[in-house]
Amino acid sequence: MKTRFSSLVTLNKSTMDKSERVLQKANADLNSASVALELSYNSLKKINSPKSGRMTDFRAQRTLLDSQRIVIKHNQKWVAFCKSQVLQAKEQLKSDMIEHEKFKYLEL
Repeated sequence: MKTRFSSLVTLNKSTMDKSERVLQKANADLNSASVALELSYNSLKKINSPKSGRMTDFRAQRTLLDSQRIVIKHNQKWVAFCKSQVLQAKEQLKSDMIEHEKFKYLEL
């Protein structure tokens, strides 16, 4: 039976579904950021410093270590950003679910 709230329930349902998709995408982004961070840590562990040799080899090694540390810092910031996006998406989904339930109750 259709009531005057039926269209609002449908609209809120679609908004809630959109929020769920946003949350799923945010979780996927967080997972990929975490994997990238883990890979950058593993790459840093694989870098061996030369024990002897020319000074240019030491400088090249130092530059390689510095660039890898920059990549790690970037990935850490990316993970932090993705975590905040997930939290925001969860809050939005929670709000949309409450709104949907309110209108669903009014429809009855």
